[in-house]
Amino acid sequence: MIAELAQHTAPGAPSPFDEPAEQGLTATQAARRLAEVGPNELHRDEGTPPWRFLLGQFKSPMVLLLLGAAVVSGVLREAADAVAIGAIVVINAIELQYDFFRVRLKQA
Repeated sequence: MIAELAQHTAPGAPSPFDEPAEQGLTATQAARRLAEVGPNELHRDEGTPPWRFLLGQFKSPMVLLLLGAAVVSGVLREAADAVAIGAIVVINAIELQYDFFRVRLKQA
């Protein structure tokens, strides 16, 4: 059963029987396939720009709640609390941005 399934190809895929596998493709066949389907390479998505990722962090309900708490603390003249909450938000943003760049470097 498995051997039978392995002999089938997807629709539109080049058949393994078009050219003998021992010889490979001729230059003409390779040029034709290159023109038909393009180069044999993976396409990478550029991904999210760093500034958009940074701004996206501030859409989180938890971060918005913390920013709101910092504003309320500031209005109530609780400067120490407002600064502490603001520092937590900034440190969190820096940490996530660091992780973002670390992942980007591993993908490169």
